Amino acid sequence: MKNSWLFAALQCICTIGSAQSPSIQWQRCLGGANEDWAMSIAMAWSGGYVVSGHTLSDDGDITQQHGGVDYGDAWVVKLAPGGAIEWEASFGGTLDDVASSIIRTVDSGYFFTGWTRSNDFDVSGNHSPGYNDAWAVKLDSMGILQWQRCLGGTGSDIARSALQTASGEFILIGSTSSGDGDVAGHHGVDDVWVVSLNANGELQWQKCLGSSSSDYGYSIEQTGDGGYVLAGWTTGNSGDVSGHHGQGFADGWLVKLDSEGNLEWQRCLGGTSPDAFYSVASTTDGGFAVAGYTSSTNGDVSGLHGNSDAWVVKVDAGGAIQWQRCLGGTGTDRAESVKSTSDGGFLVVGWTQSNNGDVANCPGQGNAWAVKLDSLGSIEWQNCLGGNSSEAFQSSIAGEPGTWIVAGGTSSSNGDVIGHQGYIDAWVVSLGPSAIGINEVQFTELSVTPNPTFASATVHLPTQAGIRSTLLLDATGRLTQVTGNSSQSESFTFDLSTLDSGLYFIHVHFQDGHYAVGRVVRQ
Repeated sequence: MKNSWLFAALQCICTIGSAQSPSIQWQRCLGGANEDWAMSIAMAWSGGYVVSGHTLSDDGDITQQHGGVDYGDAWVVKLAPGGAIEWEASFGGTLDDVASSIIRTVDSGYFFTGWTRSNDFDVSGNHSPGYNDAWAVKLDSMGILQWQRCLGGTGSDIARSALQTASGEFILIGSTSSGDGDVAGHHGVDDVWVVSLNANGELQWQKCLGSSSSDYGYSIEQTGDGGYVLAGWTTGNSGDVSGHHGQGFADGWLVKLDSEGNLEWQRCLGGTSPDAFYSVASTTDGGFAVAGYTSSTNGDVSGLHGNSDAWVVKVDAGGAIQWQRCLGGTGTDRAESVKSTSDGGFLVVGWTQSNNGDVANCPGQGNAWAVKLDSLGSIEWQNCLGGNSSEAFQSSIAGEPGTWIVAGGTSSSNGDVIGHQGYIDAWVVSLGPSAIGINEVQFTELSVTPNPTFASATVHLPTQAGIRSTLLLDATGRLTQVTGNSSQSESFTFDLSTLDSGLYFIHVHFQDGHYAVGRVVRQ
């Protein structure tokens, strides 16, 4: 499966706005001689990061591959805090297999979702071998497959993103063109498809959402009321869809569901040209930020720079627009991911083919792009990253305070890119204010009591070395609390009383380089 159309690139680091743009702490090319791509990144249980995507290589960093250079496997890589590979594993059969999203699970393992055309080796139960089934795969802490589930019917079915609830339930979002098998309630062409699996991979419920035209789901988050918010795009104006602007073109689509997947409200956002959302993030005020692209100059859109822009929209808890921002220049620009930041702003990552407007000093064929917005959508800084070929970012997570880890792909072997192995590599970059050495961090598991908790949780420290920083992250990797403390103590307490129910992760960085992580469930 060739993903080259996704790419964008750069050669430089550039600054717009008053804030200092972060520099590269470290970067790592992952892959072999063929095409390899990082589509998702998450914090790892043992410190560091876990990356998922797709590989067509059978050499370099890849030790086993089922599909060959014509098809490829889903690929998962565990990285140390400084980017060194700790383990990697390929999953799939003799046809295409993709791991589009990865999360860590409440049992200290990992879960990825994507799609598969195979029905052999690691894959069983494909409803229509040779066509896409959505694919859900549970791994243990070392990347060993525990169970897998093919989901769909005789059409094309894809899962693009997933989350896990505090009770262990997995919620997947993607699209389906099936009307049989696991799929019921199909509206026509492609529908947004939401699937619930229990902790063992058994189907709990599923919902088709959409119109008689094409509708696609890309991103989902759990909301404070136990429901879900999802983002994607739609070309229809019937069934579950109303308020469409595009007259046959796509609108960005934002949908709120209750805890059982029932539709509470939906919003079509855009103008009379194509618009789409690829990512949604909850915000501290109870609203949501959505990001993707727009090529419209009317309707909900203003400020378009050129061909198409990255587009970020902030809405309130009911989906009403509070502000929108077009980002880019006169070329083609895309936002692939948006994450809320601890200061109330947003980190947007994707790619740009511009070199004007909001973009500066980016002379490559395309440009991996990271943009920091404040709470009102104004640009604080932007970074173009890469070499003289092409790069794109697909995913990001918060690391230490002021640090972001971004993942995507690169076809360059110069500029910011070091260690390129061939054609297209998965590319992981740490952006932040200070360097971290590959061998700096030792890892310890934290003890947290009480767990679960309704209010506060006490973190018991494995060492009394001075604390450099403490972080509390939600299950999506979004920072909810950050503190710095140089004191030496045996424990400290986080207040979770104002946070939503769900799973949270605690990271502690000590002055001596020690690193510790724990987890707590807010009931």
